[in-house]
Amino acid sequence: MKLFEEGVQLSRECQKQLAEAEARVEILLKKADGKLAAEAFEAGEEDKR
Repeated sequence: MKLFEEGVQLSRECQKQLAEAEARVEILLKKADGKLAAEAFEAGEEDKR
């Protein structure tokens, strides 16, 4: 049971990181003039290490 709970927690963390990565890609792609440009991304606490 403990391993299952650890797996669920790891899965949730992976989903969170994937969502953050997708948001970064979306920021890069959503430009009115069609050109790619990087913008600042508000990172969560874990990304600020």
